[in-house]
Amino acid sequence: MESGDADPSRFSQKTRLCQLTDEEKLAFSGRKGKSQQERPYTAWFPSTSTEPLVSPPDLTSHDELRLGDIFWHKSPKGVQMWIWTETSEKGQFWKPVLLGHVRENDKRRLILTATDRPSWISDGWYRKNMHKKSSKSTSPLFVISTGTL
Repeated sequence: MESGDADPSRFSQKTRLCQLTDEEKLAFSGRKGKSQQERPYTAWFPSTSTEPLVSPPDLTSHDELRLGDIFWHKSPKGVQMWIWTETSEKGQFWKPVLLGHVRENDKRRLILTATDRPSWISDGWYRKNMHKKSSKSTSPLFVISTGTL
């Protein structure tokens, strides 16, 4: 399925707070009443269809789109994920990612939950529970290569 013909307004962002590391718990413990937006979170745009995507649609019209957001697509063939990223050569674009991808700003790793939703977890938690998490996901994860990575 081509993604260029998808209407960007049909996609809405989902968010979920990340589990705090021990260091983050200490940092946030004395900050009662502070915005939850300051806490690390997973943000993604979910999509489903009968076919895989070559690439996500252009979502730059969404005000909430931020670097590090995930585009998550599920089809009967499995789950595909891309991260909204930026380089000096390409500007901002969707880059295909696989499980274990490291988020630059806090070094969390990308996993799929038992319900196949994306989530960023600490590196320590990832290494400790990697075998458990990979066995819980029921969908294969894949990338369709376009030769433009």
